[in-house]
Amino acid sequence: MNESATDRFWSGQHRRPRRRIVAAAGMTLLEVLVAVLIATSGIALLVPAFVRQLQVSNEPDRLTKVEAVVSSDLDWIRDYARWWKMQQGPYNLSSAITNTSKPFISSSEVSYAPPQTACTDGTLGASFLSDAATVVSTPPRPFSIPAGGGSTDLSTGDNELNVQRTISSPMGSRIQLRYSLSGDRSGSLRFFRQASVLIEASAWCEKTLP
Repeated sequence: MNESATDRFWSGQHRRPRRRIVAAAGMTLLEVLVAVLIATSGIALLVPAFVRQLQVSNEPDRLTKVEAVVSSDLDWIRDYARWWKMQQGPYNLSSAITNTSKPFISSSEVSYAPPQTACTDGTLGASFLSDAATVVSTPPRPFSIPAGGGSTDLSTGDNELNVQRTISSPMGSRIQLRYSLSGDRSGSLRFFRQASVLIEASAWCEKTLP
């Protein structure tokens, strides 16, 4: 059957809106893709800033851990420097802790029995460190102490951050300590501490003990 001109005209009129609808739908999809691309680029820029902000917000907690580690280590060393070679004093100690040849005497009076050879040759600090490295005490030593001095990493419980303690015993009656940070996150925190611990038995080096 032959199609008349009128039929072809109306048939074309009905098809034109479909082309406009398809075109309109295509533009909407393009706009969505552009919006997604812009949003993705914005997120990519924001993520590093968010990570940095998260790390900064965690720094006070990390610093608190560092302070706790240093305090526990330093407190034990100071206590042991007070007990070492104490012959009698107001503490519940034993000669195994004080490293004295005679039994410890619990008394209100205090006296020490330091090794006189170490007093005279300047190795009192080295002798102290040697005993501190092996003594079994209560409370227990929180971190290891190298018998000859040197550096030791003290764990904070954070895989990205440790405290590095350097301990030395120069000629004299004191132990020198330095605390700094090591690990991947050490650069973002500013922390450094030095301490000098007196070996109290050194005051008895010139005395003749009974």
